[in-house]
Amino acid sequence: MVSGTPSLGLTIIITAPDAGEETNVVLASMRNVLVSAGLVSILVPSAYSCTCDEQSEQPLCTRTPSELPTAIFVGTVTKLGRELAHNVEFSIKERLRGQVGSTFTLTSGNSSCDVDFAVGRSYLVLARYLSSDRSWGTSICLHTHLLTAEPGFVDPDLRTLRALRDHTPMKGWVYGWLYAPAQQTGFPL
Repeated sequence: MVSGTPSLGLTIIITAPDAGEETNVVLASMRNVLVSAGLVSILVPSAYSCTCDEQSEQPLCTRTPSELPTAIFVGTVTKLGRELAHNVEFSIKERLRGQVGSTFTLTSGNSSCDVDFAVGRSYLVLARYLSSDRSWGTSICLHTHLLTAEPGFVDPDLRTLRALRDHTPMKGWVYGWLYAPAQQTGFPL
């Protein structure tokens, strides 16, 4: 019989009534493996998944300017702190919204929704001012992400934000079927 308790204390009971010497050696090895696995599961911190609210999961093109964060820019990470909650410093390449200077610093590392920033990489950053911390913050829920450096590729979120900033219409396609209410027949768009 093998049993364990999923709490901070680990109890393992292995018994083999009327077992021979070979069986007891195998059970002793199993007990050592189970104890090691139990210690690892206790000592390794738990991982939490990121959960964004419903509005955050909607594409940026469906939002009005008032629903967007107050600081939006394209920037390259120039400095990255080493602490759990650390500062990330950006050199600004393009301003899309808000009072953003030539550099911008935000705090990261507070949650499982944080962006994994790297020095020298360029990001589309959508940041909010956190009045409780008196600092700027961002997350993957705000659509902050690494920009792809493929030639000719324009990030869809970046294209949307530029159109909002410049007050230009966005070009796009509508897919689906159009139904006439009286006839209930459809034809492709």
